[in-house]
Amino acid sequence: MKKELIIAGLMMLTTASIVNAAEPPKGPEGCPPPPPCCHKPAPPKVDLDKALKLTDEQKVKAREIRMQGQKEIRPLFEQLKSKQEQKRALLTSQINKKEQIEMIDTLNEEISSLKRQIHEVRVKNMKEFESILTDKQKKTLDKIKMESRKNFHKHHKQGCKPGPRPCPCK
Repeated sequence: MKKELIIAGLMMLTTASIVNAAEPPKGPEGCPPPPPCCHKPAPPKVDLDKALKLTDEQKVKAREIRMQGQKEIRPLFEQLKSKQEQKRALLTSQINKKEQIEMIDTLNEEISSLKRQIHEVRVKNMKEFESILTDKQKKTLDKIKMESRKNFHKHHKQGCKPGPRPCPCK
């Protein structure tokens, strides 16, 4: 549980979403498989608890920070999911296209607002977490963050869109 807090905190900082795309479908029989996705497997997760050498007191405080963040974020995620479901339903509805576009635009604004709020809570939680660290631990965390960003960019090419690739035979 403690490790999850630390990992979640690091993930909050990077605000990176790792797309767990399904394996791309194989081409028809006799056809070579589609080109590989540009996303490589993610590097192993860092155990911040050990890397930062947190004291028992820090571990307790970190857990409290994580639990408070979860309380704040959970309703936002539920609202976000609801808005995304409404948007999907609108896309398949038979209403007037102009009304559909207006309603989708409104939902997109609400979705963006919710995502911003979620990001703000994550940033606030990371700042709270960093406030319980010593200067040495903060420097270690900064190094871990930099390494994490570097690994992210190595494993995620710019402009790559996840999802199935067309068969190269066609």
